Amino acid sequence: MLESGQTYGNRLKQALSDLAFGRLVRVVFVDTDRYGRTVGRVYVGPRDVNTEMVRLGAAWVYRQ
Repeated sequence: MLESGQTYGNRLKQALSDLAFGRLVRVVFVDTDRYGRTVGRVYVGPRDVNTEMVRLGAAWVYRQ
């Protein structure tokens, strides 16, 4: 999720747009966070968009 005012937010939005905009996506439910938001993995075909965003340095992973 892109947070409001996030450093490099426009670049991050562009990276996500390059991967998924205008394409059919599949979201696989993983969990609900403490704020009630759905957490999921996003796929465009076989491509895991979550993993690609991390690989590009456009997202990070919180392990709990």
